Amino acid sequence: MRAQLAFLFLLCLFLLVLASEQHALGFEADYLPLGKEILSRRIAQRLVQDGITNADGAVSFASKSVRVNSDNSVSVFGSDRAGKPWTLVADAPAGSVSAWSGDFDKNGTDDLVLFVPSGAGQWQPNAKVILLMFESSGRPIPWCVDGFFTVDKYGLKELVDLDDDRKAEMVHQTRSGPYWITSVFTSQNSRWRALQSLAGQTLPFQTQFTTKANHSIRNSSNSISSLSNTSGLCLDAVDWCKQDPCSSVLVASKEHRMRVNSSLSHTTVVVLDEWRGRRIAIGSTRFSRRLLEEMSFRRLQVVLSSEERNRKRTTSLVFARTGSVGYRG
Repeated sequence: MRAQLAFLFLLCLFLLVLASEQHALGFEADYLPLGKEILSRRIAQRLVQDGITNADGAVSFASKSVRVNSDNSVSVFGSDRAGKPWTLVADAPAGSVSAWSGDFDKNGTDDLVLFVPSGAGQWQPNAKVILLMFESSGRPIPWCVDGFFTVDKYGLKELVDLDDDRKAEMVHQTRSGPYWITSVFTSQNSRWRALQSLAGQTLPFQTQFTTKANHSIRNSSNSISSLSNTSGLCLDAVDWCKQDPCSSVLVASKEHRMRVNSSLSHTTVVVLDEWRGRRIAIGSTRFSRRLLEEMSFRRLQVVLSSEERNRKRTTSLVFARTGSVGYRG
């Protein structure tokens, strides 16, 4: 009898752990306040390769290449319409990525979506998604978002067409305390922007976690203020945290003291654009540090895409273009 009870206990424990892991694997439809049919309106994506690892070398397609490096980073590289090179380096903590392509904003140029597993379990975000949209010059405009995502052979399930205009929207879900947070982003002119409302409801949606499915929207109590600028700032310093090598502090002025980091919930994109090409770094790679220190050393003017949410400051983009300010000294 004791053996049977012990077996049943272990079986129940296994099922609970399995259920928890299944929740962490991707999108949580039980807390989606839009209706499950939303995710059936998917945008067409073409598989480049699933599960790219270091052993695959460079995977090439449509004049672009993707490579997973031995230091658990991923590189993407190509050339713009003038033949100038562009590169992107990002963290790939699980040592693999999957890639799909498609024209998400219908500007006639194929874009790229990278699914980068985080390797985390339980209730941590299971991946970051990197979207490379291409402007008319042929240079990529990166966008990175961390959260809970699901992929299959047809691509990222959260890329959908909500308004029948053949352009992509992303339904993004993550957790904050006892709530599932659902946001919606739309693609236009090689860029992504957050929708402020959907179906008459203010975004993002908050849905409280319960012991059963819950689709009821709770009013957001988040205090959000934009700290972004359009021009005129230089990086006065880049202070690296000795305790946390994945983060740094950018000091552009007393009003713009921003943390740049790579975590399971927030990743910063750094872009340095020059006549000779575009360099992009996402997350905590050594390439990010080199780019930020170069921006500071050269006194380049930067654009920061930042916000303060409930007294916590985050920076999602640091962009600099040469030609605005000369070299220091």
